[in-house]
Amino acid sequence: MITRKILLLCFGLMATSALISQTKYQLTIINCSLDRSGTTPHYRNFEKINIYDTDTNKKIKYKESHTLGDYTFSTKKRKVKVELVNIYKQKIDTILVLNKEREYSLCEDAFKDYDFSTSIEKSLAHKKEWSLDYATMGCFHWGEEQLKVFYKKGEAYLLHRIKGKEKKKYLLSDSMLETLIHFEKKLIVIKNISRGCTTVDSYNLVSEYGTYKLTDDSCGWWGFKSLKKELELE
Repeated sequence: MITRKILLLCFGLMATSALISQTKYQLTIINCSLDRSGTTPHYRNFEKINIYDTDTNKKIKYKESHTLGDYTFSTKKRKVKVELVNIYKQKIDTILVLNKEREYSLCEDAFKDYDFSTSIEKSLAHKKEWSLDYATMGCFHWGEEQLKVFYKKGEAYLLHRIKGKEKKKYLLSDSMLETLIHFEKKLIVIKNISRGCTTVDSYNLVSEYGTYKLTDDSCGWWGFKSLKKELELE
């Protein structure tokens, strides 16, 4: 009887020790394109998240808080793998190295680039015009903007119009072109995303090498706003 009590006590101490040795962490999924550091998106725009032990590949249980995009989990390991299906429905695997910090963040809009010849690349190669029309409408706002690539004396320019009026034109730089290529890839991959938000953004990409339309009422992607920021148009 005494031996049995001692064994039970030992097992109890071992279980308690295992629990005590685990550390609690918080993981927040944010929209990094909009610099929403420390805050979560208005809607959860990623599809799912899984956290794994990197040694055993077993799932680690987590709790989701009332704030969309906030998760807490406990582990005694110093590395975990986070599997995130992002806003573009791409699976992104991230190895999270855990240290003294208790709070970590990942981007719901992290984009996995892929090999694809875009219409803007083809348009530039053949000196053809390319345009992106953007419209936004909500309860208290309405707006239209356009980005258009045109040519003058052999040089490519980017024209920015707001509500039909020219705001400014820029000599199209290599970095601007890369940003537009990247954006077109995102536009094609993201497809129509619907969350029932009262703000609806519409995109219409037009060129001789294809057209593409997208309607976004997610209140989460804000693709054109992010594009203008990257192009330094505002």
